[in-house]
Amino acid sequence: MIKRLLTTLAALLFAAVTVCHALVVSVEPVEIFNAPELSAMGAGIQSVLASRVAGPGVEVVTSADSEKSADWKIKTTITLLGGVYSIDGSIVNVAGTKAGERTYETVSDKEKLMEGLSKVAQRLKNHLAPSVPAASMPQTVGATPVVSPKIQSAPAMQAVSPAAGSGVTGNYSLLGTLKGEPRTLDVLDVNGDGADDFVMLMEEELAIYTVAGGAAEHLISHPLDLPSRPLYASTADIDGDGSAEVLVSWSRNHIVYSKAYRLGANSLAPISEEVKAFVRIAKHPVEGFKLIGLSSKGGPEVFKRQLYSYSLEGNEIKRGKEIVTKGNQMPVNVSWISANGSARVDTLIIDEFDHVRIYGPDNSKLYETEEVVMGGRSFFVGEMRNQQTLLEGDRYEVNSPASELNGLLVIHDNQEGFQLTRNMGSYDNGVLRAYSWDGLAMRPVWMSPTFQGFFAATTPAKSEKGLYALLVKSEGFLDKEYTASILLFDL
Repeated sequence: MIKRLLTTLAALLFAAVTVCHALVVSVEPVEIFNAPELSAMGAGIQSVLASRVAGPGVEVVTSADSEKSADWKIKTTITLLGGVYSIDGSIVNVAGTKAGERTYETVSDKEKLMEGLSKVAQRLKNHLAPSVPAASMPQTVGATPVVSPKIQSAPAMQAVSPAAGSGVTGNYSLLGTLKGEPRTLDVLDVNGDGADDFVMLMEEELAIYTVAGGAAEHLISHPLDLPSRPLYASTADIDGDGSAEVLVSWSRNHIVYSKAYRLGANSLAPISEEVKAFVRIAKHPVEGFKLIGLSSKGGPEVFKRQLYSYSLEGNEIKRGKEIVTKGNQMPVNVSWISANGSARVDTLIIDEFDHVRIYGPDNSKLYETEEVVMGGRSFFVGEMRNQQTLLEGDRYEVNSPASELNGLLVIHDNQEGFQLTRNMGSYDNGVLRAYSWDGLAMRPVWMSPTFQGFFAATTPAKSEKGLYALLVKSEGFLDKEYTASILLFDL
């Protein structure tokens, strides 16, 4: 009898210890945007999320349980855009000592909301697994995890030191500063003197700078006679004839147009008619520079949801073959990369929500990440969907493409600033991140210090000296003044 009582007391004591060590997760009220038909369901949706997250070692509370001190908080929004529901979830460590996670799921109608909510909740719950006390987790014997041979989970985007043996120092130097707000940056030798020149889109001009004596020296500016302010420019010697081509894009009446120019040492001349598309230059490791773009149809959606190759033929920019990409999110940028030690060339896509996907030569998806990379300052905005409700059209931010340099994939990320200042359409606190790509996963190798300011662009065409970047800062509120710094990273 006494033995049985002691056994029972021991079991109860063990259970009490397990409970007191359980993680406390607060599921916050769900925010619903542009979907009034779901407004009355907010509490029910919150309950669904709570039930999916709860489990061994995880105690779920809601905002009503104010006496509970949460270890983690889950925030969720549901937004209806273009007939599609986007379920966006994030989990944040309250103490700030552990990395959080963001994820999303899109569904086409209300009947699929439950499925989408369950997927989002499961991913957020999976993020908690390393923090759950081992004693509270159910033990299984003989279970072998199944890992897809092609798709790997993305590593958390966090600060990392240079990987051992990577040869990456990450040292950087300030080459010079200039007044103004450049939106894009390309580096090439414009005048044939062997020095790196910086081609920047600034206001309504294409400005050429070089670096001399530790300062940015202005060489020449070419006015762009366009119907509206240019938003994006990319520059490279596409055909190898010694003169660079420039693709410039702008928006008029919610339709995006592009036009080609030829850049000489002291001249900029148009060489094509305008085309209804956002077209830019990207570099393929084997085939050289190529034109890629999105056809523009106008209206609230701005673009057709498919990426195409383009070419310069005479005075026309002609649309070519479709670049096959799978997924519900529209691809905005494409880059081509090679896996470490491989001659295979893979396709990297950054989509409209700034997520990364990589495809093999046979268009099979090798990798995807729900981490978000933000960057750039070029916005294409569709016309208002409803004047009475002020429902806005689609808004696309053109993230500068990922850049391959010395076998590393470099992406700039202004995510922290985007979260702080998204309503003002500006950024702060930018970083550069470098990854190795081994054909299965992007692995973090290096991250720059966090700079106060946003990275306007990284360059598609690199100098042998390293990676150039433009760090832009602003002062003032209504009458902003911009200053740009040219940084050179030793990568």
